[in-house]
Amino acid sequence: MSGKETGVPARAPQKRTAKIRTAKATTQASPDRRVALEIVPEQHDFGTWQRVLQETLGVEDPALADLLLGELANQFENGKTGNGDADGQDVSAVLNGALAAVAGIAPSSTTEAMLAVQMVACHTMAMEMNRRARHADAPHIVSGYAHLAGKFMRLYIDQMGRLSRSRGTAQQTVRVERVTIESGGQAIVGAVAGNRPVPTDNGKP
Repeated sequence: MSGKETGVPARAPQKRTAKIRTAKATTQASPDRRVALEIVPEQHDFGTWQRVLQETLGVEDPALADLLLGELANQFENGKTGNGDADGQDVSAVLNGALAAVAGIAPSSTTEAMLAVQMVACHTMAMEMNRRARHADAPHIVSGYAHLAGKFMRLYIDQMGRLSRSRGTAQQTVRVERVTIESGGQAIVGAVAGNRPVPTDNGKP
């Protein structure tokens, strides 16, 4: 039906997004009483899972990837295993959600990987303080938890700024407090490139 109008609006092209490859793990009771949780890869091929974990965290060292994974797991471990923590949430699901959050930040260096894990932990604490404030009865307890939640939220914003600066995507702002121009002088506001000849009154250098 080339060249004819059918009266049916054409479909807008669908936006395709790349699927983030994220490592997944399950948690179970550890035989060692000193360790509350033991992390078990969901994939049967441990080598493949280890590589995906390193991709998820943006690091090349397997030992560092294991360290960061353990630090993430410690944020959600509450003396329970994959059957659910004190709030009825599956620890394995929460841990995998945290890994997906790190993958979404897409760290590409050791510094960014550590910062991404800190950002997830900071967000988790902010939400936990909000939850406790919502369920508290005494006004002074509500205020205390709300204050802590605010501090974690501000810290998270600071972490976002630090991540943007490390990637060179932060917006630079020039703030001019006061400019004094003497008689016969000129002022320039904006970006000024260096190593250029300064023009005289007749417009020539």
